[in-house]
Amino acid sequence: MPPSEKIAVLILGVLVLESPWNAHHSPCLAIALQIQQAFASPNQTNNFVVDEVSRKVYLATVNTVYQLNGTLSVEVEKRTGPVEDNLLCHAPQLPQAPCEHPKSLTDNFNKLLELDREQGVLVVCGSVYQGFCELRKMENISEIAVEFPPHGEKTVFPSMLNIAANHPNASTVGLIFRSHGGNTRLLVGATYTGAGTQFFPKNHSKEDLRFENTPEIAIRSLNINDLSRLFTYDINPSEDNVFKIKQEVKQKNKLHFVHAFIQKSYAYIAINNDANMGHKQSQPNSILARICLDTENTRKSTSESRKLTESFIQMPLQCGYNGNIYNRLVSVHPAEIHSGTGEGLESHLFGVFTKSDRKSALCAFRFSDIEEEIRQGRRNCSNSPSSDVQVLDSVIQGSGAACVHKGNLVLQPEQLDCGAAHLQHPLALRRPLRATPLFESLGLSSVAVDNIHNHTVVFLGTSTGRLRKLTLLKNLTVANQWALKLPAGESVHHIMTFDPMDRNYLYLMTSHHLLRVKVAACGQYRTCSDCLGAGDAHCGWCTLESRCSIQRECSWGLQARSWIGMGEGPQQCPSMTLTPQEISLSADIKDVGILINGSVPDLVGSRVECDYGLGVATVATVHLDYGPAQIQTCPLLPRERYPHIPPGRDHLMVPVAIKVNGTSVVSGTFIIYDCERTGAIHPKTACISCLSTRWRCYWDQNRHSCLSTKDDSKPSLLEVTLSNSLCILAERIHVNKALPFVPSLSLSLSVEVYNCGVGSGDCSQCLGREDQGHLCGWCDNICRPRDDCQYMSSQCPDPEITKISPLSGPLEGGTLLTVQGRNMGRRADVVKVSIGMVPCKILPYQYTVSVHSRIDLNILDHTYQAIHNSGPKYLSDLMLPSCPTRTLHSSRSISLQQPHTRLKTMGGRAFSCVSPRLWNALPVTVRAAESLGSFKEQLKTEPLLIQLYCHPDLTTPVALIVVCVAVFWGGLAQKGPSDLELAPEEYSVMIGSYPCDISFHNNQLFHCTINGSLGSSEGELPVTVTLVVYCTKSRRAERYWQKTLLQMEEMESQIRDEIRKGFAELQTDMTDLTKELNRSQGIPFLEYKQFVTRTFFPKMCSDYERSLVQPVYENDALGPRALPETHPLLQDWQPSNTAKPNMEEGITLFSTLLNNKHFLVTFVHALEQQKDFAIRDRCSLASLLTIALHGKLEYYTSIMKDLLVDLIDASAAKNPKLMLRRTESVVEKMLTNWMSICMYSYLKETVGEPFFLLLCAIRQQINKGSIDAITGKARYTLNEEWLLRENVEAKPQNINVSFQGCGMDSLVVKVVNTDTICQVKEKILEAFYKNLPFSQWPRAEDVDLEWFASGSNSRILQDLDNTSVMEDGRKKLNTVTHYQIPEGASFAMSMKDKRDNTLGRAKDLDTEKYVHLVLPHDEPFENKKSHRQSHRKKVLPEIYLTRLLSTKGTLQKFLDDLFQAILSIPAERPPLAIKYFFDFLEEQADKRGITDPDTLHIWKTNCLPLRFWVNILKNPQFVFDIEKTDHMDACLSVIAQAFIDACSVSDLQLGKDSPTNKLLYAKEIPEYKKRVQCYYKQIHEMAPLSEQEMNAHLAEESRKYRNEFNTNLALTEIYKYAKKYRNQVVSALESNPTAKRSQLHHKFEQVIALVEDNIYECSSEA
Repeated sequence: MPPSEKIAVLILGVLVLESPWNAHHSPCLAIALQIQQAFASPNQTNNFVVDEVSRKVYLATVNTVYQLNGTLSVEVEKRTGPVEDNLLCHAPQLPQAPCEHPKSLTDNFNKLLELDREQGVLVVCGSVYQGFCELRKMENISEIAVEFPPHGEKTVFPSMLNIAANHPNASTVGLIFRSHGGNTRLLVGATYTGAGTQFFPKNHSKEDLRFENTPEIAIRSLNINDLSRLFTYDINPSEDNVFKIKQEVKQKNKLHFVHAFIQKSYAYIAINNDANMGHKQSQPNSILARICLDTENTRKSTSESRKLTESFIQMPLQCGYNGNIYNRLVSVHPAEIHSGTGEGLESHLFGVFTKSDRKSALCAFRFSDIEEEIRQGRRNCSNSPSSDVQVLDSVIQGSGAACVHKGNLVLQPEQLDCGAAHLQHPLALRRPLRATPLFESLGLSSVAVDNIHNHTVVFLGTSTGRLRKLTLLKNLTVANQWALKLPAGESVHHIMTFDPMDRNYLYLMTSHHLLRVKVAACGQYRTCSDCLGAGDAHCGWCTLESRCSIQRECSWGLQARSWIGMGEGPQQCPSMTLTPQEISLSADIKDVGILINGSVPDLVGSRVECDYGLGVATVATVHLDYGPAQIQTCPLLPRERYPHIPPGRDHLMVPVAIKVNGTSVVSGTFIIYDCERTGAIHPKTACISCLSTRWRCYWDQNRHSCLSTKDDSKPSLLEVTLSNSLCILAERIHVNKALPFVPSLSLSLSVEVYNCGVGSGDCSQCLGREDQGHLCGWCDNICRPRDDCQYMSSQCPDPEITKISPLSGPLEGGTLLTVQGRNMGRRADVVKVSIGMVPCKILPYQYTVSVHSRIDLNILDHTYQAIHNSGPKYLSDLMLPSCPTRTLHSSRSISLQQPHTRLKTMGGRAFSCVSPRLWNALPVTVRAAESLGSFKEQLKTEPLLIQLYCHPDLTTPVALIVVCVAVFWGGLAQKGPSDLELAPEEYSVMIGSYPCDISFHNNQLFHCTINGSLGSSEGELPVTVTLVVYCTKSRRAERYWQKTLLQMEEMESQIRDEIRKGFAELQTDMTDLTKELNRSQGIPFLEYKQFVTRTFFPKMCSDYERSLVQPVYENDALGPRALPETHPLLQDWQPSNTAKPNMEEGITLFSTLLNNKHFLVTFVHALEQQKDFAIRDRCSLASLLTIALHGKLEYYTSIMKDLLVDLIDASAAKNPKLMLRRTESVVEKMLTNWMSICMYSYLKETVGEPFFLLLCAIRQQINKGSIDAITGKARYTLNEEWLLRENVEAKPQNINVSFQGCGMDSLVVKVVNTDTICQVKEKILEAFYKNLPFSQWPRAEDVDLEWFASGSNSRILQDLDNTSVMEDGRKKLNTVTHYQIPEGASFAMSMKDKRDNTLGRAKDLDTEKYVHLVLPHDEPFENKKSHRQSHRKKVLPEIYLTRLLSTKGTLQKFLDDLFQAILSIPAERPPLAIKYFFDFLEEQADKRGITDPDTLHIWKTNCLPLRFWVNILKNPQFVFDIEKTDHMDACLSVIAQAFIDACSVSDLQLGKDSPTNKLLYAKEIPEYKKRVQCYYKQIHEMAPLSEQEMNAHLAEESRKYRNEFNTNLALTEIYKYAKKYRNQVVSALESNPTAKRSQLHHKFEQVIALVEDNIYECSSEA
């Protein structure tokens, strides 16, 4: 098997709908396409062609041609390259043509692949050997069909060999046709690649003269029986059968060929003229050319052939209008479709067009319009001069640009189509053929169109690896669309081809795949309505197979009405109507009639039956078949086979399906009903239910039953035509209010009057009344008659339990539980109760709907109203106050007497007994409620509430205890949260006047028992329980003091331990760290250009680090290498393809203006005066000016000084000490950049090494202790916010690691046992890659760490796996300790084959789900009362601040060395720029009479330390290729703050409340201040620099870094600001006398005029 056959894979993909780019096209949630077969190519694909007979597929890739079968499996594979070649050498097939240029292995890109079935050959043309073509056998492409040129042939010319384009990026198209004489010809269009083009090697124009005869378009002979003329221009003279651009105008005619195809007897060629790509976007660059082919014998003589140039005509194509023009053609496809103009098919040309912003569109052109435009163009050229058509004088055959008037000459149709003897020149129409975009999207790259059942279906490939499918309406608007994601997201080639034997499959090619895609996935739709409603023109309903399919896949698809397409609509889906539809259980019916509607084929002669399910089927009889409807009858299933009607229902739906030859075609249902059940279901509303049902039922008044048959001999029968009022009166009457009701009827009736609002306290009670026949509904949170509910809820709220009794029982079980609450079901059969996981059986006869709480609450409501005289008077008369001295109506807190009578269950006596008992049990505060609403609110919680009052010694209440259960004779009580912290003996509980002895079970429950007994009379009375706590201040204070002493002793012990450890660390860490730092690794300095771009554009660089600068790894023997970063200002500038030639001229003139001091100063001031010119814009402009003027630093410095003088003048009038404090103006940012440029050498040569060692020391010290991988907090740090305030001991241990593929021996790496696996990986990577810049390191996520535990056993370690444990509700990251890794364990690290992004970086994990060492914010143990945390020792977190001192002491030497390097003046490298600038500041201060030394000190500090050094200290990534972690950034902020404080003139006023970041270096700050002052003094005492010396120094700096930056791009970005504020700049220039005299405003306007005629899309956002 050929090796490439192993690459062929089967990919099953589905197309899912994506949101359309155009919001007007609504998507359908469906699957639309399926990838059936796929072939993966190891090389880039170029072309493919499909044989319409054998279905073989020929695929041409770089260096290889494949012969594939219909399933895309490899049959033959033939290598075509690489070969030894040189662009300047003739093809080696040319006899006696030696080449003096050296040849090298060159890849062979296929440029042309055409199939000639009649001659059995495959034409294969490549880019090597000047576009040489081979003829291979179709049956086996590994064999040459015809050897050309023949062996020993002498008369071979280059024109016979140079056929296709000879460059990978140059285009070639072609097609094969038969002339009227039967000769085979090959039409080829190829891009010119000779001298002067981008494809030809530079500086070799002389050698290129040998290739100048290759035409752009040619018709060549392809008759393999006439080898002497093979590939020649087969008409003499040959000039007449070629289309060749004149050499002098080739630059204006850069033709890029898209596609060539045959329509009727014409060859059409789609072309783009790339010479116009720099012009305005409003001009189309797409061309459609047409050539008449001699495929028909229309001439008098068969020997006479039509010349190519005689019939050649071209026209522009325009897709879009009004400035929104898509001006580049990328793909075309001719198709015949149904359009809105008529019923027949009409030929259209579909094309995909794009523009520079990647937006693209689909347009369609009628071929009839194309043909008419061509005819009209030839008429105009022949009869009269016209501006609409011209002769192509750019072609060698063109005689002139104008048409010549031939008099009143009438052209015949043949002459209008293909030219005449007097019109032998190629013509060009000037007016474009326009079309409106049908569909717009991003990145469209190819198109294929088909007409499916009179619907237009468009397939669109994209550059992002998508295949879109559109269904168009007749007016060519989009009806539906779908999108399929293709393998690897590769761009789709511009040619797509339908399977010639089955157009339900589409072949398409991506950069490395050839795919065969099924154009529809109809099987997903299960019903006819879904199938036809999906909007997929390919899918229809196969009626006799009852499935959705393509018509070709439906066995009966060609039979009339057997396949229903989308155009017929869902209304044609088969449906059935049964007669009768409803059948009484007692009726005697033998047959049912069935009417089948919809599109169903003729069923006469087929086996048709009715299937009732349950294994019962009867044979159907077809009576009528007249197209849209069919009538048939079926015997009804026997009555004994009727299914049983379920209990509680009066009918049953019986399914029936019509089966044709065993397949269900249509289905429906009919109903069997039983009237007797209708009356029995609702016995209290039997009559109404009987007569209001949908069935034909009758009500027998005598028998009080519902019947299904009417007996006329019984006059007592009622039917639905009679008034239902008789039923209503006979059963019950519903009233909304309790009004007197006396029916005045002569009938003897039993009437029940009910009110939904009474006795229905919750939803369950309300809906439960349905069983009593009450028509009530729950709406607006109350119970109302159903007719009064606008929106009635059928679902009640969640159940709510208020009481369970008893609360304990024996283990043997059998305890009867009473559960009380609200919304606990409307009947017993809908309620399920479980105790734990054990189900509890409900006793239906003891079930009531929320009855206890409902009755109690209703009684209390009526009691309150009776006491307050707001209820019925008879209730007030039943209330007996217990205090006779007070009246009922004046007391809010009255107690009621309970009468000495036997308890009654009904009537007033029952109310007078129960209400006092319930009322007196309420606290006085509840009984004294101000209103009924307030009373009800307190009742919701009152049964469970008893207030606990404090002893009168205390001034305020101190606790509130909730008593859940209080048993009269004693029992358990639960107390709620309390801050009293009382001992058991400090509680005192009184039940009435009886003390209750308390014994505690835990801190929430206690038990109390009454010693003694109560009298019988007392036992009968309601008892009020009052809990009183006697709090003693002294006892509580004493206990608190004892606890505090114990905590202080523990804390002192822990502080001693911490201080002792800290002292030991201070003495040992410094020595250890110095030993561990590797000084031999070198310092990874960034190059100057990278340093400049990062300091000048920090925001932009941070964005690039996340995108463009993100390391892109290459494979290397020593591990992954990162590609160097790119930045727009570091790349060569070239105007985009849309720029005109005068673009560069305009930018050059603008550069000249910027080099005029008067212009530049005025320009800057004009922009700064604009309110919308933000600080970011000012900084950007300053940096761009620095780049643009980098080659003239002396001029840049003079501009900066002039602007600074203006700034000093403005600041001196206000507060001079605030000058240069911030960067709020252009000049302040210019000063920052100037300092960076001038100080770079000093930074690199003097400060770089101590700074880098400090960074290494910080990283090493942080890694020595525990680091929380999620919060980033560490044991060792300089920043309090990043301090790990827990005593997490880290035990160091060594491991042995080998890195597979790194080319190094195994190393011993030091880790700590608290490290996560990711932290271990990072330490290993640092050990292996420490001698390389960080950008070349792999990331921890890119490697796997394998531990060889014992013998051959090994495992991949991860931060999270199935062994991870849960802690405090969070998953804990795996550590060295978790895996129990021993000392000296062996590991192997290797690169991952594929990045695993399931976990991501630890610091990005959700702290609510994951934990490493501590919980976030260091507040876990106070807020989360877990069992583990409640037993921890309480430790003040401040004791760990000593670790800051430990870290500081360890790093102190390195920090001192850095500050010494910054604040020193080496004799060999004095800071000349600093001296020059400080002298400038002193000069400005003298001129303004500023003598305060503090002011000058502040100016110098704001210019150098704060503007440059602090920026460098905080951002080491500006200087070194290293990783700056968040923790290191925090430590550097502390160091930078110390440096700022050292440069300050004010003394720090520090105290115990000052931030630790300032306190940490408070002792060293005075010494640092002295160093700063000494530094300023030394600079002051240096010899002054003259302007000439400084200019020479600046010129040397400019020369040193010449051509490092893209100054033209910087100028272009500056121009954007000039364009935006054009009017303001012109006004400022006109107001400046000097600028006005120099005509600077006119020159500026000239720049605008030059550049604004172009559209320049800048690739940068500085």
